Amino acid sequence: MRIAVAVTLALLALAAARPAAAQNMDSAQPGLISQILHEDGYKASIETDSGGNPVIRSAAQGVNFSIYFYGCREGRDCTSVQFSSGFRMRDPLSPDQVNDWNGRKRFARAWRDSDGNAFLRMDVLVSGGLGEENFRQQFKLWTVLLNDYVAHIGWRS
Repeated sequence: MRIAVAVTLALLALAAARPAAAQNMDSAQPGLISQILHEDGYKASIETDSGGNPVIRSAAQGVNFSIYFYGCREGRDCTSVQFSSGFRMRDPLSPDQVNDWNGRKRFARAWRDSDGNAFLRMDVLVSGGLGEENFRQQFKLWTVLLNDYVAHIGWRS
């Protein structure tokens, strides 16, 4: 009996010592994504867009961005997210600058509006499953590309 109790206690101690398993997202959940951003030291404010879908407002390296949720059912269980940031330009962004970025960069696309303001977007598909660590890597990629884009367009706040 003592051996069984000792073995049980040892197994419980081992289980408690293991790190919590990362969650696998089979749909984009605003609360979980917000939690991941907070854990990694970023602000994350959950709001609702004009279509009733969630949107997270955040910032990286002093640049504001939003995470939009798409393919949602009643504001939950969304199939994809889009990182997006916009920049009001003092001097209009040229089509050549947009084309140069889009021709050299693979994961985030640039565009400009009719006033020459700059935008950057990156889509992440979540339906079918996306591990928490993989999402963190996608987010890290976004922050690197966002920083590169700011330098590419010569934007200053």
